[in-house]
Amino acid sequence: MSERSKYAMRYTVIAVSAVAISVAVGALILHSHNQKAWRADALAGKVALSQTQLESLVRQESLTAYWAGPRPGYLYSIDATAKDRIFLQYIQEDKNTSNVIANSRVIATYISKDGFSRTVAAATRSGNAGFRNPNGSVVFYDKNRNTDVYLAFPGEEVQIEIFDPLAGQALSLAILQDQINKIGA
Repeated sequence: MSERSKYAMRYTVIAVSAVAISVAVGALILHSHNQKAWRADALAGKVALSQTQLESLVRQESLTAYWAGPRPGYLYSIDATAKDRIFLQYIQEDKNTSNVIANSRVIATYISKDGFSRTVAAATRSGNAGFRNPNGSVVFYDKNRNTDVYLAFPGEEVQIEIFDPLAGQALSLAILQDQINKIGA
């Protein structure tokens, strides 16, 4: 092989390698950008997540969020755009989205150092029904609206709001021990 042929071959190998490296780096940058965009959309409640995706996102972002556990046939969205509030929505997989979003279970976690004491105080206000569960958690709700219930655990710096469009479901979740838990706990 002549020197000229060897030079041409080396040049071709270098050129092909440079193109391959450029394509690979470009793909990594695009993938990284897409991952960041997906993560931002997911944290803004714009992505329907599987249970695994939800738990992974909560863990990776070190979020404190409560839920009523997984439900077969449901996906989840989480809105963590506010520093002290996280909203988790249950989305039924096989329903029309506009109707589902208006009529789905939502569990909000409000981060607050005095969440427990605020819940105790609200439980005793006129117009509210309140009680303490055997595990020490405190529950209250407006006597005229039992689709929306508040819950707080002693020693936890949160207040949890449970909304379920079916009357009595939110209250059942708040009453039954171990129904409301931290995601990933």
